[in-house]
Amino acid sequence: LNGPHDVTYDAAGNLLIAVYDGVRRIDSGTGLIETAFAREATKVVLGPRGSAYLLAGSPSGGTVTQVDAGGAVLQVIGTGRLSRHTDRAAIGRIGFLPSDVEPVGETLLIAQTQLTSSFAERRTRTATRTRGLGPHR
Repeated sequence: LNGPHDVTYDAAGNLLIAVYDGVRRIDSGTGLIETAFAREATKVVLGPRGSAYLLAGSPSGGTVTQVDAGGAVLQVIGTGRLSRHTDRAAIGRIGFLPSDVEPVGETLLIAQTQLTSSFAERRTRTATRTRGLGPHR
């Protein structure tokens, strides 16, 4: 495995490992390692109906890519670059560095570490709301 960053288990008990060039799956029954998702990921968070959210990026910015169970891209959130936030920006035009996501019903909560700590709520496929949390105390 090349540079593992994150691990989680899927519903079948298989271990998913986020590595530099994708997400690997270790089959819980056989121990075989295969590629689950052939997309860059530093963190993988499971979503509804077998989908997954793959976080990727560098200190200059990142993205959250939602893929279906087969690995097809459903949507990409973020530009991969840091930029100033604007309220109700299209989700593909947000410049941020995501650190975590949590699907809650039809909303996706996204935590970020740059430019300022904040979170975004995705309520539809085309709009987002961002809320600043202020400085750390």
